[in-house]
Amino acid sequence: ELPSWMGQLTGLQHLELSACASLKELPSWMGQLTGLQHLILSRCGSLKELPSWMGQLTGLQHLNLSRCGSLEELPSWMGQLTGLQHLN
Repeated sequence: ELPSWMGQLTGLQHLELSACASLKELPSWMGQLTGLQHLILSRCGSLKELPSWMGQLTGLQHLNLSRCGSLEELPSWMGQLTGLQHLN
């Protein structure tokens, strides 16, 4: 489990959680990471869905979901990610 104090890192721009095989859901405090530009979730095989709060991360430019085989669908709120430039 990711520590909740990480939600205080509002200036964080790059977060890589690749190959976190036991990561089943993203914690809600991640919605507070308003400076996040790059989120790498590749090879998170247990991740089943993306939470709706991710739509608030409008500064997100790069989202890597490659090899996330348990993801059932890309949610419609992803259209709110107006700054997104790269989606893997």
